Amino acid sequence: MAQVFPAIENIESLKVKPTPGEWSLLKYLATNMPHHDEIYFQPYFNRDMPDIVLVGKGIGVATAWITY
Repeated sequence: MAQVFPAIENIESLKVKPTPGEWSLLKYLATNMPHHDEIYFQPYFNRDMPDIVLVGKGIGVATAWITY
């Protein structure tokens, strides 16, 4: 299971709740990515705030903006 930042418990208590699609993607990624990978939900990243940032150790970084 990948590491999720902030923790799932903290994401549940955010002011702006994740959409059902964001929740589904977060849960899928958290359970299917290797344990040494990291998932960041709505981080402040280079003056942007993408919905999800994936960090694969030794692989690289990917960002995702989810459109509705």
